[in-house]
Amino acid sequence: MFVDSRTLPVAEPIETDICIVGAGAAGITLALELAGTGQRIALVESGGFEAEPRTQDLYQGESVGLDYRLSDTRSRYFGGTTNLWGGACRPFDEFDFVRRDWIADSGWPFPRATLLPYYERARPCLELPEEPDTLLPFPWQPPWEGALWEPSPPTRFAERYRDALRQARDVNVLLHANLLDLRSSQTGVIERARFGSLGGRHFTVSAGRYVLACGGLENARLLLIASRGDGNGFLNAYDLAGRFFMEHPSVRIGYLVHDHAATPQAIYFDRGGHSFRLSDTCQSSERIGAAGCYPSGYLNLVDVPGLANAFDPHIRGPLTVMRLVFEQTPDRASRLLLDDTYDELGQPRPRLDWRLNDLDRRTYAAAMRLLTAQVSRSREARLWIRPMLRGTDFSRPEAIPLDLHFSRDFKVMPMTADSEALSYDHGIDTSRMHAAPSHHMGTTRMHDDPRRGVVDSDCLLHGSRNLYVTGSSCFPTSGISNPTYTIVAMALKLADHLRQPLRS
Repeated sequence: MFVDSRTLPVAEPIETDICIVGAGAAGITLALELAGTGQRIALVESGGFEAEPRTQDLYQGESVGLDYRLSDTRSRYFGGTTNLWGGACRPFDEFDFVRRDWIADSGWPFPRATLLPYYERARPCLELPEEPDTLLPFPWQPPWEGALWEPSPPTRFAERYRDALRQARDVNVLLHANLLDLRSSQTGVIERARFGSLGGRHFTVSAGRYVLACGGLENARLLLIASRGDGNGFLNAYDLAGRFFMEHPSVRIGYLVHDHAATPQAIYFDRGGHSFRLSDTCQSSERIGAAGCYPSGYLNLVDVPGLANAFDPHIRGPLTVMRLVFEQTPDRASRLLLDDTYDELGQPRPRLDWRLNDLDRRTYAAAMRLLTAQVSRSREARLWIRPMLRGTDFSRPEAIPLDLHFSRDFKVMPMTADSEALSYDHGIDTSRMHAAPSHHMGTTRMHDDPRRGVVDSDCLLHGSRNLYVTGSSCFPTSGISNPTYTIVAMALKLADHLRQPLRS
């Protein structure tokens, strides 16, 4: 059942067994998995069924580190950022879960094998085929190896699962309701949550268990707000909430131009989702994070005015638009804070200090160096590097201007193949471009030691008996895979945990 919270009476608190805050991929997955288990579920969403500027404005905030658009990269209405999601799905690599001695704070509290059954269960949730696509033989030599991103339609959770939630008798979806604070006891129990609407109406929810499922930035902001009035001191006991913010830094490199459409390279890159990554062995020997490249468009050379003149006359084949993505390594100085400005609800706005460190520079530089070396050995393709990257000395990572490479060029997804490239490099109109959802991770990271993580391996907040956090904010490391597939897998894992009785 769906309820507009602006119509609720305020005298009595809503009593429920589980209160899930946030109706995006994680929250909707969790609510549907728990439906029919005999527990009453309240799924609370800030927005309604459509985007509303006044509600979206609650996401506005300040960026004080690398340039970042806090509001444009998120969607504050039913369905969350799946309303913007492009649909790319790939599980995290096994190496992402491993503690790497050259990467501080790396390692998950469980191996990849723990999530494998949940990845399988997540496939129908994301409308992926029952069997994954087969990866074609990769035509390059180590240290590069093939990697596959599978396409979800993409699944718009608001459309796909609206009827299922409406028909679930034990699930109430409360729209237009924003979490304002959490009230706790001395024993680490959240006793009630207070919500408010932009219309001024307030109400409380009293639940046996609470789950924050509001995304990689908002989960941390809500914890930081709640911790300010936490007289018991467990909501942010070790000053970790908001820290270790991670993204997937990416930059469009340029074009891989093939001799003709029948080369093994051209065939591989023309196949949807076929990409490549640096091997685990390479990451270890270079002592860097993960890195990979993926095609973001496949065009004919003659379709891009002026580009053919950059190559030898005999090269007139098709081209692949190449984008590099790399793993941002955990860094406690990269963090979300509370600003001293307030939103319409009277809540502190977010202030993001997004930083990349020296290890991130080395990863970027090594990936570019190894990619250039690989293409130079090829007799079937040439790499045309976009003007803004020319002259960069990738043998000197410390000199790379990250603010140029990963701020001005950051997170624009073209509606047509590489319209961004055509605009920046060739002056072609790209009026159909739009802002893309981004990958916010790490701000409530998992670790079984409360001095090193905000939540434990069950996503239970350290020091609490009934407050959980789920989503990409719990990721200890970021890898290079898009987070949605893993977000859904982890929500399914949490659902199995929440089916068990509340511990006394």
